[in-house]
Amino acid sequence: MSAASARNSAPRSAKVCGARIAAGLTVRAAAAIVRVTPRAWQHWEAGSRRMPAGLFMLFLIQTARRIARR
Repeated sequence: MSAASARNSAPRSAKVCGARIAAGLTVRAAAAIVRVTPRAWQHWEAGSRRMPAGLFMLFLIQTARRIARR
């Protein structure tokens, strides 16, 4: 995968923030799901760094499992 296509597949900050809020999670809890620091998650939501697409997919999978168990 080229660097340009990797950037295009990375979620925008609003999508990262929206997914966390939709899952009903704090920044700390969301970060723990994908095994990063809360500060890294804050950077993704602020748009100062792009969240890797693979981690976003992992987050969506993990939160879907949590919601299904409720």
